[in-house]
Amino acid sequence: MSPNRSTYREAVRLPSRPMSDRAGSQYSGSMAYNGKHNRPRRKRKIGRRILALIILLVIAWFGREEIIGTVQGWLNIDSVDEMTADLTNETTDPARDSGLVSSDSLRESDEAVGTDSVAQAGLMNRVGGWLEDKLADVFVVKRIVLEGNRSLSEDLLLDELADVQGSPMLGVDPPALADSLRQHPRVRDVVVGRQFPSTITVDVEECREVAVLISNGGVWSIDESRVVLPLPGTAWPLDLPVITGLMSDPESGSTLSDSGIVKALDWVLAAAELPRVQAWLSELHLSGGELSWIAGDDGRIALPGAHSVIAQVATIDAYLASDKTEDGRFIDLSFPDYLVVRREPWKPSEDGE
Repeated sequence: MSPNRSTYREAVRLPSRPMSDRAGSQYSGSMAYNGKHNRPRRKRKIGRRILALIILLVIAWFGREEIIGTVQGWLNIDSVDEMTADLTNETTDPARDSGLVSSDSLRESDEAVGTDSVAQAGLMNRVGGWLEDKLADVFVVKRIVLEGNRSLSEDLLLDELADVQGSPMLGVDPPALADSLRQHPRVRDVVVGRQFPSTITVDVEECREVAVLISNGGVWSIDESRVVLPLPGTAWPLDLPVITGLMSDPESGSTLSDSGIVKALDWVLAAAELPRVQAWLSELHLSGGELSWIAGDDGRIALPGAHSVIAQVATIDAYLASDKTEDGRFIDLSFPDYLVVRREPWKPSEDGE
């Protein structure tokens, strides 16, 4: 028994509309069946303004110079002048190559090709200049975003970047700006970037001071690389150990290499690894260019020895963790394996004992 009409139509999915409306029918004309409604497909169009905006964004993203350089690389030329020269000398006339053309005809042909080539080059330059002017008007620096600055104020950094504000984005040279900002003694590194259409980003990495230097001539800070830094503004507090007894005033930006400074910084950096010692460490005093004593916040004074600084700091840490029942102010670290707590600093007797 043959299936009924509804079952057969469901099996083969026949469209339920006149034959003249089916896709591909000679009666369908320009109408195409889309599976749901018998409507003509709309042609999608991109507006000229949207297309122009996309082109401008692409050019702005890659930069006019990069695009021109890429095109020159494809053409294997170094400049527009070279391209003009190549076009001027280029010929594809078989009669010319065979020598069947007169010299007057060749000269006229060369002059025509040269004129056309120069005109094309001039047109390219004018178009490039027009694009550059338009992009300069559209993409202008309106915002500078600063990140990473702790002690350096935003006003100070923005003053350094005053010439950038309002300038064309394509005219900003990020590496040159970064080199300029690195001249500040408190800036270790900086990365400058562009975010189109109108933002410049500045990511600053500041030098990290680890101690304060005090001399008769003033106050400075010093980082872990022994580089002398100018003090930050008063709004930036410094809760750091103090190094005193400098023999001369240091110069900002210089690297100190005195043995006393080197040993004092070794103490500071080793103490930073042990929270108890770091909290206890208050002052490191130099005498005659050498580290003389280390004072803590409890009034006790450590007398450094000649052995490993790390071992001495570990000894102090163990002592601070104990009950500290000894009645004495001075902690003698002269011995590698133990410490001696004294009421007065030890002085050798006249007979050497």
